[in-house]
Amino acid sequence: MKALVVACLVSAAPALAEPSVFGRSKLADWTKPPPPTKPTRFVPPGATHAKLANGIELVVIPNRMLPLVSMMLVVRNAGASQDLPGKSGLAAFTADLLDEGAGGLGAMQLAEERERLGATIETEVDHDSAFVTVSTLSTSLEDSLTLLTKIVTKPAFDAKELDRVKGDRATALDLRRDRPREVAEVVVDRVLYGASGYGQPIDGTREDFKTIKRDDIQAFYRMHYQPVFMSLVVAGDVDATKLKKQLDARLGAWSRPRCRTQPRRSHGSPRSRRGCWLSIDRVQRSRTCASASRVRSGVTSATSRSR
Repeated sequence: MKALVVACLVSAAPALAEPSVFGRSKLADWTKPPPPTKPTRFVPPGATHAKLANGIELVVIPNRMLPLVSMMLVVRNAGASQDLPGKSGLAAFTADLLDEGAGGLGAMQLAEERERLGATIETEVDHDSAFVTVSTLSTSLEDSLTLLTKIVTKPAFDAKELDRVKGDRATALDLRRDRPREVAEVVVDRVLYGASGYGQPIDGTREDFKTIKRDDIQAFYRMHYQPVFMSLVVAGDVDATKLKKQLDARLGAWSRPRCRTQPRRSHGSPRSRRGCWLSIDRVQRSRTCASASRVRSGVTSATSRSR
């Protein structure tokens, strides 16, 4: 036992003899904070611009640091401001249904394929545009591009899935009444922009949303989801030349009858008000929310607070 203790002390001796982390540093006085280092110069990555065979604008930003690829497909003028009168929520509903079955795959099959690829695919809209975002591994990029192409070019708009998603969205609209912050945001937009496209809530109103039919969704998709109105931005572990060839064989091969002009609703300018106070009474509600906006020289800013 005594020999074992001696052996351990001998083996630990070199480590004990080494200088501590303080001794190895270049700081002479540890009682004072070190001086700031020189700022690192940021050089933005270069972007490559091109067009696919069918006119989709392509922007590629290579970044080989990680084996990841992120993509965003922007569909101009396919946002909520383009909702038809009396059909508010149509643009958001259309985008929501893109990945609920497409290209011969059902909603569950699409979800399983995304999981197999380790990819995420999401759709959303704002007032101006619709977006399809994809994040995937570079090793599964080709299959992810194939899946993206099916979702964008061959949505099924299956009646069963449509009813299911419509029920979910209708429930969310019902619950919005009990969320003061969301109510305040809807009212502020309405006050600023009136009955124009920007004055309508992105998700629509309960009354309008109930009137949306499958034919409305298909017509909105045919009108707004066209190659000439789309831009695709890709960033990550990609080669721009190789990626364009892969896209031309998939998304770039999509051909549709082209509309001469895309319809645009008049949005108008924010209303200029000296100041006003709007009160929305909610009986038996303990929570309140205040939303304030300012319009000056055509620029709108807004802040909200709740308790």
